[in-house]
Amino acid sequence: MELFLWDDFKDGEINEKIKYWVDIWGELIKNFNKNSYGLNLSNPHIVIKDIIDEIEFNKMRNKENKAFLLKQVNSFLKNDKLIKDCYKVEFESIREYLNSDKHEYLLVICKQVKKAFENNGYFKRLYSRLKKSLLSSDEGEEIFKEINSISQSLIVELILNGFHLDSIKRMPVEIFQNYMVIENDYIVPQYPYHRLHFNDFKDEKTYSEVVREVIDNLTIVQRLDALSEYVLGLTSKEYYVIVPIEGMIGDVREREIGDVLFYNPRFYQHVKRDEFINVESEEENKELFSREKDRLLNARVKVKCVDWKSAKDLANDKLEEIFNVLRCIYKTKCKFKAITNRYILTDLLGTELNEGYDLEIHEIDKEMYSLDMKDIFSDSKEETFFEEVSNAMYQSNKIESITYQKLMYSLHWFRKGEESKRAEDRLLNYWIAMENLMDFKSSSEEGRNIILNKEKETSFNLIKELIPCLEIMGYKNSILKDLFRYVRDLTYTKGYSDKATKQGLELPEELRKQCNLIHTEERVSLIPFLKNLEEISKYTEREIIKDKIHFAYQFYNNNKFAENAIQERIKVVQDEIVYIYRYRNKIVHNAHYDNALLPHIVSKAKEYANSLLMRIMYDYFISDEEELKDIYFKWHFNSSIFMKNLRGNEEIDIINYNFE
Repeated sequence: MELFLWDDFKDGEINEKIKYWVDIWGELIKNFNKNSYGLNLSNPHIVIKDIIDEIEFNKMRNKENKAFLLKQVNSFLKNDKLIKDCYKVEFESIREYLNSDKHEYLLVICKQVKKAFENNGYFKRLYSRLKKSLLSSDEGEEIFKEINSISQSLIVELILNGFHLDSIKRMPVEIFQNYMVIENDYIVPQYPYHRLHFNDFKDEKTYSEVVREVIDNLTIVQRLDALSEYVLGLTSKEYYVIVPIEGMIGDVREREIGDVLFYNPRFYQHVKRDEFINVESEEENKELFSREKDRLLNARVKVKCVDWKSAKDLANDKLEEIFNVLRCIYKTKCKFKAITNRYILTDLLGTELNEGYDLEIHEIDKEMYSLDMKDIFSDSKEETFFEEVSNAMYQSNKIESITYQKLMYSLHWFRKGEESKRAEDRLLNYWIAMENLMDFKSSSEEGRNIILNKEKETSFNLIKELIPCLEIMGYKNSILKDLFRYVRDLTYTKGYSDKATKQGLELPEELRKQCNLIHTEERVSLIPFLKNLEEISKYTEREIIKDKIHFAYQFYNNNKFAENAIQERIKVVQDEIVYIYRYRNKIVHNAHYDNALLPHIVSKAKEYANSLLMRIMYDYFISDEEELKDIYFKWHFNSSIFMKNLRGNEEIDIINYNFE
């Protein structure tokens, strides 16, 4: 949440809807893998692309995929105001032909709609609608819901257009930034869309005066327009990404393979040097990347992208393709590897634009990023869990069981997923880790469902059914826990400006103590905090804070509200599992998928695989369940009883409800 962004604006100059938009945009991206306020990776553009892929690569043969796509189209026609107002005829036609076997006709319709979307028609209309909502006089609850919904679609649309998530996250913040003043004179613009270039002015003073005047006179409408003009006016540019290589050596000056040029940086440098730097000095040759061996190589990869922050990933993809071919032909023992956490980005003339040192682990950093044994034997929650699991692991009755073998096998694949570099490999490993745990029938039960009532009991269907059971267990408490941390951090105002404190949440000290909001390392009860949510809400005008507090209050005090919220969460989880499975199939069968979305799909797969494994370890090693099916019976039954209690409006204590 942005507390300091509004310090330079007059009171009342920025309305609550704009503040909410900036806040919710950041929340959606920041909490991408959290249960509440997380980004939902679906919008009409994605569904259109998915239908096209399903027809072209699978002839729409998969009934489950077809049903899923039809459900998505129906949802957009029912709930998406932009689709209803501007694309209703097109989406009704798509629905009609999805219900038929006329797939060629459906393909033509979808390609027409896709063309309109990809020419920024969808983005323009979305952003125009957002701007209208932000500037309207409407302050009702529905307008804030619409801002949230439009923001979801815009973020996904920007991902599809090739923008890096880090760049997307900063966009709303940047249009409301101004400038820094250094030594009373020199202006450092923080607002990036002023379109003024230092070299176009006779001196620094003139440049600073003009920049200050332009930014000082910006209206709110001009700031909002600047973002859409930037996105719509941006075109792909070509860059060089230079990275060090392992597994290849040579004394050659350079060798080019397509868009990749391999070269020895001791013989040749591609980055333009400053005239004051001694090029003969190896200390100043950054293309050596601190390496000492004489024959090591770099790769200079040409890429084309809208957002330079995506260049490194695109370069790695091109290098992997070449390494795949080389490995098939040459059987050397050392792995081919691009050290893409060390990189230099230049334009095509060799002018350096950026360089990076990401947090991938190198030899010199291995000690810094290794697991310290003292952490394993501390009093932390993780240590307690690890100790209990490890004590039970090697009991003879555990080691000999099929459940133990399956769990160890899945833990192996999860670790492979964690330690793999390529997104495709990670997704496949996470999926295998989950899928392996879903095949738990004995031979005598083959062909007979033991959990699902109607659907065929495939690994996919079981994952789609059981992962939501885990989500229910965690979700019901995470809402209050996340809100508690959020409010506690907002009320810790040391170092804040007076205006920023007011923008956040300034609570009386007595209320903070009463709600256990005083920072401490010890465990605290959240019940006093829950009981005082309504009182806390009185101390803020920020819509994002009031919205979160209201949601939590309703969730824990209104069974019907809680049931609807959980059902909505289950729907999101099941849709995400469908996306994970579809991407898994695309990788395995078609070798065709959307690279822009893949990293985000992978992070969801990791989240669900990790949740599944942690819970099974707890139930098997600590709760002493014997078989996987017994564990799953317990999850399924307990979550269904919980939902039935909510549905029947039974008097239950949601926060303290025990699923055991």
